[in-house]
Amino acid sequence: MSHASGLASGFLEPESLITQHYTARKVLNYETTLAEMMDILAALPLDFHPGTSWGYSCATDVLGRMVEIISGQSFDEFLRLRIFESLGMRDTGFFVPPESHDRLAVLYSGADLLDPMKGG
Repeated sequence: MSHASGLASGFLEPESLITQHYTARKVLNYETTLAEMMDILAALPLDFHPGTSWGYSCATDVLGRMVEIISGQSFDEFLRLRIFESLGMRDTGFFVPPESHDRLAVLYSGADLLDPMKGG
């Protein structure tokens, strides 16, 4: 349940072989469900043996899928019902609905994701 799972991020090291596999199989596709993502991940090799190293990864997505299986709810529904509503976080979620777009803060980012100090 950490970033020592052996899974990869799929984008932090674009020239690595594992990232090329993740990209080719579209692991980080926002149009797929967590269940579909797990099917894709299951067919891919690990970046390292679990517990032997640490690296940002999609391990948290795997945990999200576990929440879905155990709770019987989608991950976003589970978070909304069990956490966000209980804390009064009515505007918290994975996506901003169209009727709230005017309340979305502007995101400024650099020209190069892999070089965050580079302007842009």
